[in-house]
Amino acid sequence: MRVSRVAFLINDLVRDPLHLALAYSGVPLYRSRITRNDAPASVRQAYTPTELCALLEPLEISRIEISRHYLFRMGVIAWKRA
Repeated sequence: MRVSRVAFLINDLVRDPLHLALAYSGVPLYRSRITRNDAPASVRQAYTPTELCALLEPLEISRIEISRHYLFRMGVIAWKRA
């Protein structure tokens, strides 16, 4: 928050058991061995919206907007205090 003027944006995956199952079911289709390893690992290491909100609580933020999107995506806007 120290270096932002108005707000900052976070675009991330949402950790969910169904999303992890989808990542594992796609493994046979991935051509790269890096993708076969990285796709499930990224889902396992993602945050849930409540965890992300708890991480942002100590910051000097006036308001946090969290929106969930298609295919287990999440957008967060943290607005700076005036």
